[in-house]
Amino acid sequence: MRAKIISAAVAATVVAAVTVAATVLGSQPAGATDQLFVGYAGGSLVRALDNTVTSDLTAASEINNTGLVSDDNSAANVVVNSLLTASAVQTSTTSRQITGGYEVVSRAHTAGANLLGGAITVSAIDTVTTSRVVNGVTSSNSKTELVGLKIPGVKIPVDIPENFKVSIPGVATVILNYKLSAANDPNIMTIGAGLYIGLLKPFGRNPVGAAVTVNLTYAALGPAQIPASGHIISGKAFGTQVTADVGSLAHVKSDPTAPVGLPAGGTSGQPKTSSVAGVNLTSLARVGAVATSVQGVNTNSLRDAQASARVAGINLFNGFIKADAVTAVATAHDTGSGVKTTGTSQLVKLVIGGKAITVNASPNTVLNLGIGKITINQQIKQGKRITVRALDIVLGKAGYGFPAGAEVQVAVATAAVN
Repeated sequence: MRAKIISAAVAATVVAAVTVAATVLGSQPAGATDQLFVGYAGGSLVRALDNTVTSDLTAASEINNTGLVSDDNSAANVVVNSLLTASAVQTSTTSRQITGGYEVVSRAHTAGANLLGGAITVSAIDTVTTSRVVNGVTSSNSKTELVGLKIPGVKIPVDIPENFKVSIPGVATVILNYKLSAANDPNIMTIGAGLYIGLLKPFGRNPVGAAVTVNLTYAALGPAQIPASGHIISGKAFGTQVTADVGSLAHVKSDPTAPVGLPAGGTSGQPKTSSVAGVNLTSLARVGAVATSVQGVNTNSLRDAQASARVAGINLFNGFIKADAVTAVATAHDTGSGVKTTGTSQLVKLVIGGKAITVNASPNTVLNLGIGKITINQQIKQGKRITVRALDIVLGKAGYGFPAGAEVQVAVATAAVN
């Protein structure tokens, strides 16, 4: 799990986290540098007292590679475990070259936030966290602006200092403008957050000790090291995504949901997961719980990458496409004699236009219906890489809150060995 709980436990392990960030590579883009850049940002994260993630990063963006790249994400009308509602979330993570060195900048913006049933309200929260190295010297910064923050009975200073602690008696402990940084030259990492809330009593289904972090941002960089095997594996999975070349996708949660990526050094065969409770693409297109996972082994004798995505409770285009659950799995396997890629999709009780569709659809089964082109169990193989999409829909005309040409993907997994 890429996200780290903000607590005293982080301070004890933060230097180790810097070392890990500087020795695990993600998939490498063109124009790679000698630095590894690691960053992520999300609108919110909820953990139970035992450190179990109960709601993963919302509208997550993430980078983990040696290239000068960026990633962004957005979501509208976010609701998280009865703890938080927000009208919009936007995140971005960027690695870039600056005079004398490099920096990673992670940003999260949350608008119209209401926490703990109105105990905390804020018009806008903007957090920017930066880690940089210039001429071999590391530095960091994290700053949050909270516009229209209201906590009844609590006086908030105009200029909120770092790690400003607020108590809501019997309800929660709150930290505003959170920052934690550690450097082990030439490595550095920084965590920032707009709000950190620790529950002092149960709230809804959330027990005492549960923590919600708003605008969680992470930025780290350090010298890159190639995995000992000399090979790179990669993988990615997400639940849903909407793309369109024309028109407006306002109020559409269009970016990858519950995305998760596989580091090039592997995970020693242990799963790395992400999840969200549900997604509204439009008022006429929604899905239930999304669960994604990647895992891999990268040794001298074995290179193996696997990614999977499972999406439940699918109801798209006002019921035109329904399914109890769809799953996509992609694998890439190399024992030295060559790379073999495989993909599978499972579709439980798939119904399109009122007709049940066989669950054992052959790869790249295409249906051309009035709504547009629907591909079931789409599999795209490119050399040593495979991408599997359980459902891929391209609309032939505008409708259901989407413009003509919009593409809706459900349950997507990619795996590769290079």
